[in-house]
Amino acid sequence: MQEVYSCAVCGRGEPLVRLDQDHKIPRLRGGGNQEENWQPLCKECNNFKSTACRGCQLECQTCPWAFPEQFSPIKMQGSDIKRIKDAALKKRVVPEELLQEIIKSYFERPDS
Repeated sequence: MQEVYSCAVCGRGEPLVRLDQDHKIPRLRGGGNQEENWQPLCKECNNFKSTACRGCQLECQTCPWAFPEQFSPIKMQGSDIKRIKDAALKKRVVPEELLQEIIKSYFERPDS
């Protein structure tokens, strides 16, 4: 059985997209050819990463392009985003404020 790979950033895989080999930490920034410095990226994400890396002086070890499994934005389904926006509108707060309330109440529960 053939192993199926997917883009480390967007999750799309072959045959829907062609995957490129990507250096997590670019060679110009001190990354090497070790196996742990490789990740599969679709052509689109690889192009976005290349553009984002140009001239970047931020620390690669905490970059969501280099380590999407640790630092990428949290993905939510459109239906959940709509529910949060609707609830925030009812409460007359911005959605980000409501999310902070939800997170705070979850992590401050006695059973957590």
